[in-house]
Formats: sequence, C-alpha cells, structure tokens
Amino acid sequence: MRDARAPVYSVLVALYFFFPFLMHSLAQSKVPIPRVVLEATNEIHYAGTSYDELFVRLTNDGKVEWDDRVGYQKDVRQTTTIAPEQVTSIQQALDATDKRGLREKMGPYYGNTDVWGELRLRIGSPNGVFQFSVINPWGERKIKPLPKEVKSIICEASTLRSKIAKEPLDKMCESGRPSH
Repeated sequence: MRDARAPVYSVLVALYFFFPFLMHSLAQSKVPIPRVVLEATNEIHYAGTSYDELFVRLTNDGKVEWDDRVGYQKDVRQTTTIAPEQVTSIQQALDATDKRGLREKMGPYYGNTDVWGELRLRIGSPNGVFQFSVINPWGERKIKPLPKEVKSIICEASTLRSKIAKEPLDKMCESGRPSH
C-alpha cells in the first residue's frame, strides 16, 4: 500500500530546493518603480458637485498621463511618453524653483461665478516629494496675483499638458520659460 504522505513530502522537498533559486531570480529582476516628477490633479466644483481630473502626471521614465474629458463628467485616461531630455529639463526647472514661500493651501487667486477649482500639485525629486494646492489659479476676476513660484510650477504643468494633449496653452503661461 502506498503512503499518502509521499506526494506532500515530494512537494516539500522540491520547494526546499527551488525556493532559494526563485527568491534569487526575483531579487535580480527588480524593476525600479518610476518616480513622479510632476503631478497636477484638478478638483472642479460646479453646481453642488465636484469631480477630480488628472491634469497631468510625469514620471522620471518619461511617461505622461492625463485625463481627457469626453461628454459630461467622463474622463478617459490618456498616456504618452516624452524624451529623457524633456524630463530632465522639467525636473531641473522644478528643482530650481524656490519653494520656501509655498504653503499647503494657497489662494484663491481668482473669483469665479459658477465654478471653482483646486489644483493639487505634487513635485518629486531625488530628495523627496513636495505637495501643495492652489485654489482658483485660473478664472474670471483676479483677486490677487499668483506668486511667481506658483505660476512657474503651474506653467510647467500647463505647458506639458498643452503639448501632449494638443490643447491651447493658458494665456498666463504664454510668455515664460517652459519650452518642452
């Protein structure tokens, strides 16, 4: 009569010898997780409702994502890539921006009649992540001017989105540094 424990024993022996090889293979094949260079998420408030849209996200591997509005409150995620030189240029511009005067929440900078928005920004660098949000960075009636550092960061995001999504560039960003 055959021992019922024999198949279990065989599996355990196989795992004992195979497990170190499997762990070594997994350790060798680690692919680095892309780091966010710039992310801007727009929270739109209108008529008692709100929704989030990914304005633009750039990772250090050149991947760019954004939400494209199709119909009423339906976003379709779009993806493309940009050249490493463009990623480096954007990263250097963001690193050079003085962030000491930035606060967790800033604004509002414009007074809008029916709609208001909060642009949440996340800037990544090899030294860490910096996050802040800007209430109504665009709009109808100017309340106060955007600080130049805030404008610079918003225009980096706006210029990138304009180029990859083939949308018009916001007027406040038409004259300035970004040329990716």
